[in-house]
Amino acid sequence: MAALEAGKHVICEKPFTVTTWQAQELADLASQKGLMLSVFHNRRYDSDFRTVQYVLQQGWLGKIVSAELHFDRYKKELSGKLHKETPLPGAGIWYDLGSHLTDQAIQLFGMPQGLYADIAKMRSVSQVDDYFDVILYYNDHRVNLKGGYQVREPLPGYILHGSEGSFLKPKTDVQEAQLIAGILPGTAGFGIEAKENEGLLHAEIDGKVVRKKVETLPGNYDDYFKNIYDAIVHKTMPAVTAMDAWKVIQVLEAARQSSEEKRFISL
Repeated sequence: MAALEAGKHVICEKPFTVTTWQAQELADLASQKGLMLSVFHNRRYDSDFRTVQYVLQQGWLGKIVSAELHFDRYKKELSGKLHKETPLPGAGIWYDLGSHLTDQAIQLFGMPQGLYADIAKMRSVSQVDDYFDVILYYNDHRVNLKGGYQVREPLPGYILHGSEGSFLKPKTDVQEAQLIAGILPGTAGFGIEAKENEGLLHAEIDGKVVRKKVETLPGNYDDYFKNIYDAIVHKTMPAVTAMDAWKVIQVLEAARQSSEEKRFISL
């Protein structure tokens, strides 16, 4: 808010805010001042997610019946990043990793009609939630968002089932590891997954049943920043708007309420 009041364009780290009213307040302020406000939902630019989007756009799976989006890790110890482990508003795996999956689910399927959530602490050392299982309800299908720190052998990051077939894709985007290693966007091989991590498509296409691997599209976080440049210089709409992020916070906040009250929440 201070940056917006100072007349600056803003990129905010995810999760955008803790509550929807905070998100609305910032979005309104940016609009009033004619400033760009975006949230760094970088997982839209992951190689695995881009490939899932492509498969859905091709219509190979038919009418989607169910989908699972996973963000699994294995950690016995607490993170060295204290803001992730300190029991304060917005801390915990649901706001940290759940925000990524929520944004991806909304990009793929739109806003759900409601949800039911189970968010918990599973490790004895945890002071904040380290597990979530959230069901998003749509008129004709369901989407499960799952994550935890006690998953030594993770399931595929994306599991989609439709009337014509299924697609399973490991969550194996390489950009974060490459950036840590000093490999930058524009470098040969940046954002390119290993071939053995390709997703599996099993579907009936044009009357013929196929079971084959689908080549993974490259990921590139740099595309986010190129879009931000265009939004500031050429006054185009940012790919991730403040209201996009507001929708994510609405789901995060409702899921927390659902878990605490052990009931379905309408959106």
